[in-house]
Amino acid sequence: MLHQLLIVVILYIIINQVILSFSEEKKIKPSEKPNSNNPLIDQSSHSDVAEVIPLDLFGKPFQVEPNKFILWTFLEPKPWTQIIYNYGHEYPFNFFLKIKIPSLNDYQTWKQIIPNLDFNSKTGELIIPSKDEGSALAIVNLIVSNFQGQLSIENILEKNLIQISIAKAQQYDMVRNKLREQIIETVQGKNIIDKTDFEQDLASNQTKTNESFGNNEPGAYEGGEFSYL
Repeated sequence: MLHQLLIVVILYIIINQVILSFSEEKKIKPSEKPNSNNPLIDQSSHSDVAEVIPLDLFGKPFQVEPNKFILWTFLEPKPWTQIIYNYGHEYPFNFFLKIKIPSLNDYQTWKQIIPNLDFNSKTGELIIPSKDEGSALAIVNLIVSNFQGQLSIENILEKNLIQISIAKAQQYDMVRNKLREQIIETVQGKNIIDKTDFEQDLASNQTKTNESFGNNEPGAYEGGEFSYL
């Protein structure tokens, strides 16, 4: 009887020790909740703000890969054949324009001015990476005008026409619409304006451009035609 009692006492002590040890372990065990200050924990999924791009920005998209890209395609280019938006890129938009390049030298000249410009020789598409459509329209208008012999590279650079054109295209819907029309007509081979008048328009001084901005209306350059740049 005494022997059995000793066994019970020993079992009781052992059980108590196990329970006590388990309780102490729970107290000193680190919290399983992620530490927001721990640099080893990847918190990008919590801190990053997703880019919000309207899917119908250029009409119904042809293909969408969430957080990767959006693709718009156009059977009738106005003037773009397709537009791709790539999430997370410095210049997220890629605007595609089907155009005949006069020579490799002409393309390389523009490539030196705009290094991220590209050309798909298989499809005959010029690819313009940009942060917005206005900038792409402004650049393409100058490129196609140069390819058509309406405007020289020297004039474009000396008169700072790239920066002026982009600034106006970004600011006014009317300018963007006019640029679209000019690009479509030029790419289709129509002679929209006389070369002399065209260069006269572009040669208008920056003061008149600034005056137009001050009136909150887009001003065309001097000349017989509206050449928005």
